[in-house]
Amino acid sequence: MKKMFLVGLVLSFLVTFTTAALAARKPVVETALPQMSEQERAALASRAVETLNQQSWTIYLTLQGAKLTAAQTDTLTFSGSGVVSQNLSGKGYGGSQYSLHVQDDGSAVWETVQRDAQNNLAIWRGELRGNSLIGTSSLHSVDGATSLYSFSTSVR
Repeated sequence: MKKMFLVGLVLSFLVTFTTAALAARKPVVETALPQMSEQERAALASRAVETLNQQSWTIYLTLQGAKLTAAQTDTLTFSGSGVVSQNLSGKGYGGSQYSLHVQDDGSAVWETVQRDAQNNLAIWRGELRGNSLIGTSSLHSVDGATSLYSFSTSVR
């Protein structure tokens, strides 16, 4: 009988304090960014293309997964809706058309795939925030080797 009384007392204690703790917990409120209209999104995309086309961009690439590697330098040149990597162009990769999408936070993300004569691929994804670029580049060779780089830059 005493055991049942103790079990009941412990259970009521747990229920009381669990309920009190849940009631005291503040609800998590997620604030969503206001939705952009299509006109706003198109205007931001147009400004992003204009910003990309205004200059050549010096980028600093860092090989991911490597220990203490020095950053490599490359230059990206945007023209219209195309982009060329100076380093990859010297290795036989042609320029390519890129797609650009404006995110809800106003940043512009561009993506492209470049190919050389042997069908090796360079896949780029960059984000334009103000006057700086950040992103990734991955090189995929036909023999299956892959190298992943991150890059960043500021206006030249």
